[in-house]
Amino acid sequence: MVDENVMIDLETLGTESDAVILSIGAVWFDRYNVDESEGYYATLNWQDQLDRGGTVTEGTLRFWLNQSRQARDAILNKKPMRLEQTLIDFDQWFNDTVKKPRDCLVWAKGPQFDLALLRDLYRRTRRPSERRPWITPWPYWSERDVRTALMLVPQKIARAKGSVAHHAFYDAVYQANQVRRFLISCGGFAKKPTQETKVETEDLLS
Repeated sequence: MVDENVMIDLETLGTESDAVILSIGAVWFDRYNVDESEGYYATLNWQDQLDRGGTVTEGTLRFWLNQSRQARDAILNKKPMRLEQTLIDFDQWFNDTVKKPRDCLVWAKGPQFDLALLRDLYRRTRRPSERRPWITPWPYWSERDVRTALMLVPQKIARAKGSVAHHAFYDAVYQANQVRRFLISCGGFAKKPTQETKVETEDLLS
């Protein structure tokens, strides 16, 4: 099994594949740790997405009105970058962070939502100076579903102190920790564990 993973979480203004994306959070993880220090977070330009056919639903707007002030503040950016630049930065983060981009597993809750929305956004956006469609920096076969993993082996863990629910980065970190525990519990990492890893695994599952 692969020992390199990325967790991605989105906050959006709808539930369809063309919904406006408010923010992207992502974090790299392996069997040893979730690397929060090298994570990715960005708010996206709403108008750029609306101009490209992005959609908004009333129910999702009502959902955001009922969230915490911290969660709402995290999606607001008075001077957001142009959409193309945000996607360039995200591509750069992914390729700089992941050692083997075509071998890394990319997780989301679930791929048919977060990753499908990202694929559609890339499709509706053109890389500057290029006519060909823009695609995500990972192949489709790398995508994995958090919900399926947690259905098979539930992992109930507490959120870290200071973590904000419905904040794309904090949610990505929380889900990465859940999947990391899942992979350890089912032997889903590549290398044989060292003595230190065995002790850590016993602590995680105790």
